[in-house]
Amino acid sequence: PAAAAPPTTLRQAAYRVEGLNLALVSVAGDYARYEAAEAIANGMDVMLYSDNISVADELALKTMAGKKGLMVMGPDCGTAIIAGVPLAFANRVAPGPVGIVGASGTGLQEVVCLLDRMGVGITQAYGAGGRDLTDDIGGITTFAAVDRLVADPATEIVIILGKPPGADTRRRVLERCRNLGKPVFVHYVGAADHAAEKEAGMIAAGDLTELALSAARRFSPDAALAGAGDAPPAPAGGIRGFLRGVFGGGTLCREAAEICGRALEGGKASNLKMAGFRKISGRDRFAGHVFWDLGDDEFTVGRPHPMMAPDLKMDRMVEALCDPAVSAVMTDMVIGYG
Repeated sequence: PAAAAPPTTLRQAAYRVEGLNLALVSVAGDYARYEAAEAIANGMDVMLYSDNISVADELALKTMAGKKGLMVMGPDCGTAIIAGVPLAFANRVAPGPVGIVGASGTGLQEVVCLLDRMGVGITQAYGAGGRDLTDDIGGITTFAAVDRLVADPATEIVIILGKPPGADTRRRVLERCRNLGKPVFVHYVGAADHAAEKEAGMIAAGDLTELALSAARRFSPDAALAGAGDAPPAPAGGIRGFLRGVFGGGTLCREAAEICGRALEGGKASNLKMAGFRKISGRDRFAGHVFWDLGDDEFTVGRPHPMMAPDLKMDRMVEALCDPAVSAVMTDMVIGYG
């Protein structure tokens, strides 16, 4: 007999294939909430790659999943590695003893790749979505992922990373991790103070490289990363004009801006909201140092993310390289599956 036609809905797939437990949803935001809810109703965790989903819809989906013991990673979740399977923009890395929860896609990618280079693998890498640690969402996915990592005997340490959490969510994370039973390493990109985390017994890092090194040294005290901490060669004559950052990864853009911003003189701007930087939109032009995150929702309405369709990123780079007021251009190259 002729092979059956492939299922055209999540409900059909769940009916035909026993044991389906995860759905990766990557459709326009207007439809994504329905598909995610359908997956949850059929007993699946959801990796919600789609963006442009409201906070209210995110909270509703995560609450619905939590009541069923399920998890929604996202929205705008670009990276996860579950049971050794790389999802979306993930990389091939070795298995090992480290479990990671990241409210940051490119930050999660960076840390798993750094660990792999130092010979330390992972059990699971859960993406939470960039808004998960805000007080509007309350860390629902982060807490669910931490609970799974604590229950997993193969996970020996837990890493939490993302943007600085809301005040109430931060307090709850501290309470949960104070007596977790496993060492917890943490880095909040752009956070000025990790004192409360250290007081709670967590190992806090100042940047993504330090985070990976600290975790790796738990298993190999001599772990090192070639080139880590080395200053790049200075341009001939120094940087006399403006610095332009053109990034596809929001966390990589934020970290570069935070580090460079300490040394840059003159006006600084970004489409990301950061202390010391003027907040601008993609339509604005600014005479000064500028850091663009072109993966922000503003730039992905009706078009693919720049990691899939880099034309916008290339246009911005050419514009910066041709601008006589710009003396240096920074960018990221994020590779992997997807």
